[in-house]
Amino acid sequence: MQGSGGSPVQSGVTAKVKWFNPAKGFGFLAPMDGSPDAFLHVSVVQSAGHRTLRQGATITCDLGNGPRGLQVSVIHRVDESSVDDDMAPSSGDETIVEGYIKFFSPDKGYGFGVPTGGGADIFIGVGALQRSNLDWLESGQKVRMYVRPGNKGPTATRVDVLSGPPPKKDGYRG
Repeated sequence: MQGSGGSPVQSGVTAKVKWFNPAKGFGFLAPMDGSPDAFLHVSVVQSAGHRTLRQGATITCDLGNGPRGLQVSVIHRVDESSVDDDMAPSSGDETIVEGYIKFFSPDKGYGFGVPTGGGADIFIGVGALQRSNLDWLESGQKVRMYVRPGNKGPTATRVDVLSGPPPKKDGYRG
């Protein structure tokens, strides 16, 4: 499937999946050459024979100009060997931590939770939301986080919302 820009702006680009949510129908990639993030529509993923892409997967693709910047026009190859298996569901070294959401940015694909009992902020990637069947989180929500040590600190593998402000209907996710 070709993007709205006709011929590709960049061909054979290698990029990592920042996040992809098949329920929302889109996600974002980070090109390895440092170019700005590229929008990825579900129709392009499906045209490449996939239903979803895992966070951290490496893809080779063509990029075109979209209404708001770069977007993936064609996926040539998907390599999941680069997926961080530390983010796979529980393997026993997981702890349960209650806290609240400091912030979550769907555009960036991550946010942070703060443990009620103190300690380091907990990284929450979009993959944790996908595994928890959540679309987004809002600042101030009380949550239960299933946490494992990650390369850069504590990382949530799943999140349960216990209470807090409900998601706003206008699409703004604070």
